[in-house]
Formats: sequence, structure tokens, C-alpha cells
Amino acid sequence: MTPDDREQLQKQIEQLQRELLEARQKVSELEQKTKASSSADVGELSVTISEFEDTLRRLVQRTAMIVQAEKCVVMVRDREAGCLVARLPAFGMSDDDVKAYRVIEGEGGSDAVFQRGEPLILQTEEAATELSKLKARNGISVPLLVEKRDDDNMVMERITVRVLNCFNKRYGGEFNEED
Repeated sequence: MTPDDREQLQKQIEQLQRELLEARQKVSELEQKTKASSSADVGELSVTISEFEDTLRRLVQRTAMIVQAEKCVVMVRDREAGCLVARLPAFGMSDDDVKAYRVIEGEGGSDAVFQRGEPLILQTEEAATELSKLKARNGISVPLLVEKRDDDNMVMERITVRVLNCFNKRYGGEFNEED
């Protein structure tokens, strides 16, 4: 993979992250409008939710294509249960697999990525249990971050909001730092 290819892939990922953030903001705005007005248009809300789901689906599918993964899924923190849980849409995973995929706080590579805010290739002992749950031989986990910036565009705060996981590099390959 050439440096130009890597740069293009990084730009695509950044664009998808921006689209996802925009969709979330639209959903949040509509939820606020719905609370403020008892006569909110339900059709408009469902279209926005559909747009959000479509954006998330595209993010998952394109990421799986870019890194040549057989499976891809986004995980969110469930504070009450004390774990990361997988959420639909997913690529290459059944609904039952997604519902069953959880990583307990303090265990597994995905939780380490959520805590540290840094990507991780899931081929370590730390991730062995997580991989075996999905019958995966390898994986990569990347934090999805929200950054607050000042007027000079300097990062003031960085918060991990989700974790994106891809599993089983196609053609028997292994994930690497480029992925």
C-alpha cells in the first residue's frame, strides 16, 4: 500500500466520522425539538434516524472494505452493565452475534482501546478471549473520538465515544499498523 493509498483511506475514514457526527447532531437536535413541542412531526424524526443508521452502516461497510475484514462492528459503553456492547448495524455478523458480543470493563483489547483512546491490533493475549467469542483469528480495534478544539484549532479535550472493531483479515492476512 502506497503512502497515497494510506492518505486516501485516512481521508475516507475522517469523512465518514464527520458524517456520523453530523447525523448524531441532527438526531440530537430533533430530539430536543420533539421535547420542546408536543406537535412534533414523527415522519421527520424517523427520516433523520434512518439517515443516521445509513451513515453508520456506510461507515462499518466501508471500513471493512478498506481493511479487508470479514467482520466489522461498532461498540458502545454500557455504564450500567460495566461493559462495551456491540450495536447494529454490523458487517459480516448475525444479529445474534452482535447481541452476544460484549467486553467486560477492564478485560479485552476493545476495552483497552476505549480506555486509552489508541488503536490496537487484536492479536495479543489480552484480546484472546474476545477473539475466541467471535471465532476470529485476528482483529483491529480503533477508538472513535470526539475532539473539542479552541479558536486556534488546538485539541482541548478528546473523548472516546465508541470503538470500531474489524475481525479476520481476508485471504488469511494479518492486520498491521497501516490498517
